[in-house]
Amino acid sequence: MMIKINLFNISAKFIFFLYLIVAFFNRSFIGIIFFNYRVGEYIVLCGFIFSLLICIFGIPRFVNQKLITFYRLIIISFLLSAIFNNANFLNTYTFKSSSYIWMMSYFFIGSLFRGYEIKTKIPAYVIGLITLLSFIFSTGNYPNFIIDFFIDYSDKFQFTKASDSFMLIVAASLFINWTIKDNFYKTFFIYFISFLYLPLLLFQSRGSFVGIILFLIIESFYFRKYIFSNLKRLSFIIIIAIIGSILGIYRISNVDVSKISEEPVVVLTETTTKVIENKDTVDTLFSFYSSDGRIYSTDPTANWRLDIWQDILEDLELKNKMLIGYGYNEIIPVMVDGSAPGRLGKDGLNENVHNYFFTIISRGGLLQLLIFIFFYYYLLQDWIFKMSNKRLLSYLIPVFFVSSLDITMDGVHFPFIFFLTLGYILNTDYTKRYEIRI
Repeated sequence: MMIKINLFNISAKFIFFLYLIVAFFNRSFIGIIFFNYRVGEYIVLCGFIFSLLICIFGIPRFVNQKLITFYRLIIISFLLSAIFNNANFLNTYTFKSSSYIWMMSYFFIGSLFRGYEIKTKIPAYVIGLITLLSFIFSTGNYPNFIIDFFIDYSDKFQFTKASDSFMLIVAASLFINWTIKDNFYKTFFIYFISFLYLPLLLFQSRGSFVGIILFLIIESFYFRKYIFSNLKRLSFIIIIAIIGSILGIYRISNVDVSKISEEPVVVLTETTTKVIENKDTVDTLFSFYSSDGRIYSTDPTANWRLDIWQDILEDLELKNKMLIGYGYNEIIPVMVDGSAPGRLGKDGLNENVHNYFFTIISRGGLLQLLIFIFFYYYLLQDWIFKMSNKRLLSYLIPVFFVSSLDITMDGVHFPFIFFLTLGYILNTDYTKRYEIRI
């Protein structure tokens, strides 16, 4: 019995350590090569193997068997689409293009640690510190020796993307909610770290910026009784948000905070203006219009995505593949359409449609998309039944919004963090510490 407990603890600590490393170093870490294969490929392989085990044996004592049933149906839909589209199961591309399915297995892996409770607050402080360090690294202080390490041992070095920063903020904020009881520290971290990142996210990506805004709105709703029960608390939140934003703007403008005088006020104003103008976020929200049965946007980036998504639907219908999708043999056809050049990007390597749900419908058709919807529906229903609240929405809504505008779920590191976190919070007693219900 002692051996089993020790092995379980060792496994839990290893998963948690890997979780932190992936959350911090993202694409650069999963690109490290061992024996001619990348870490990310090993992660997908483990997910694939665990998916097969789930499909065949299930998970003993897993509370919500409907989720296992629908995950099995997702795998069956993969097989149907693959077979009808003459898939080559010996071709590694088949499993690369279907990685969004195998990475879901980490939800169930996360759920296996439902009985494992962290006894101290140290891990909460660690993940909070990692979130702060990631911001410092992302705003001009990435250590050269780490860059050199990834250049030497990884297939690619990449600075932290906006979507990865978004995922780190949300996961860290919720993790601190589970492990720290004091609402003062919870609200301090959530508002300070979010507003610290907001200027950077607005400069990098509108989608991730809005994702954090959505997260803050929903979390503020759940903390409303605590915040508005005392004017001092509300004032504190406002001050924390202002300080976080100012520090964030200083960091992205490369201003030395120690040399504050009248000049930095001017720099602060100019930097804020440049960041907002760079993204035209408000204008983009009102840039959509319809013509000849299609939706367009005056914003080039938004219009590029809209064009791809609508072409997918039209092409699937034209080829009678709306039900089962294109399959997993090759790049999604509309991405290599000669009449719409530039979709593969400047380096010719982009093959993603920048939308989680359009990836699903492209590969597995409407049938697979419907099963995914039911999976998430019953997941949310399970949460509501257990917790008598809908707070899981503060995690799902922002993540799905960001993943509807980016390639997040087509990768490895983002879904690895997302599904491990989701599986853990759905099955741990820590979630019972949420005090506010809806």
